[in-house]
Amino acid sequence: MGIPRLATAAELANGPEVRLTVISGPGEVFVDGGSLGMSRGSVTRSLPPGSYRVWVVAGHEMSLPHPVVLKAPPSAGSDLHLDLAFDACIQLMPVIALICKERWEQDLRVLKARLGVDRAVGVGPQDLFDNGLLIVDEEWRDLNGRYLAGERSDQREPIEQFSPLYLIPLGGGQLAQKRYFFAAGYFAVHLGLAFWHALGWMALSDADAAGDMPGADAARLQIDVSFGVLIGVAVLSVAEALFVGWVWGEE
Repeated sequence: MGIPRLATAAELANGPEVRLTVISGPGEVFVDGGSLGMSRGSVTRSLPPGSYRVWVVAGHEMSLPHPVVLKAPPSAGSDLHLDLAFDACIQLMPVIALICKERWEQDLRVLKARLGVDRAVGVGPQDLFDNGLLIVDEEWRDLNGRYLAGERSDQREPIEQFSPLYLIPLGGGQLAQKRYFFAAGYFAVHLGLAFWHALGWMALSDADAAGDMPGADAARLQIDVSFGVLIGVAVLSVAEALFVGWVWGEE
């Protein structure tokens, strides 16, 4: 494919003209850097046959340049549709990528049609090319061959909505849900509270042996508080596991 031939100055001045209709939203239409005027739905001009680059500018946004070839009469001319919202979602460097995550499926279908390919599929998702979707001609697979269709790499592994294991304190419910960080955290808190509770009993024993009534009272307070907090954290760990299963679990 060679470099497209642009119309010469002589052709622009004296050659036959062909209709070009640019259909777009509101904005100023440019052809090879020259303004065709403002579009409020469409703008039509007559140009000499040749190859052109056409784009539209609306405020601070600009569409991609679109090639168009106007053939000599008896050609009826050409209609060019420009979608500024679509073009703004296309990233060309370092790869062709779709960067509007809310509408990427629609944009991918449009891009497939414009490229004239049999299949255009996105791969990603979040750690590649500024969260874009790389356009390829294979199925959705990452570098390890795992399917990403309908499953994102940052998605939680499916868990049961309810399991009797969720009723186990000390992080047992979180462990059953394979939430290892939370399981380790709850277990460490329980272990620390149990140790604090045991220290209270040791302090009470020493205070009773020494006849230290204020020390014994302080030790009993430590025992009561540590036991209450220990029970509270145990109930919280079970309740949290049940809540996570209810919200994110699958039946």
